[in-house]
Amino acid sequence: MESIQHLLRFEVVKKPKASERANIISDIFNIYTSQRERVLRKIENWKRYIQFLKENRTPNTKENQIKFKKTKQFIKEYDIKSFCFKISHIKTPDLYYVLSVGKDMENRNQNFSGYLMKSIQAK
Repeated sequence: MESIQHLLRFEVVKKPKASERANIISDIFNIYTSQRERVLRKIENWKRYIQFLKENRTPNTKENQIKFKKTKQFIKEYDIKSFCFKISHIKTPDLYYVLSVGKDMENRNQNFSGYLMKSIQAK
């Protein structure tokens, strides 16, 4: 007869699987926070800032940079909680499309976060 200690030593504890939605959001968030995406976000924000300066006919100053960061044109990087809240209205089957677009834009070296945040704000 085997002891309880011996049985528990070889017991494999299986972790519960995450939901389908959680896996998709995790994949999307990994693309959203990748190093390449951060560089593309920075470049896009610079282009938008130059456009902001031209529209308002103002010089480049610290105050204008702070004003620009408060506008909707500025692309912010959200943490996972805020990101999940922002895309909470998207249905699970539609998240597959968002993931596909994200992978495609990453392969084409395009700004996925700008696309994603623009489409979220439109809804």
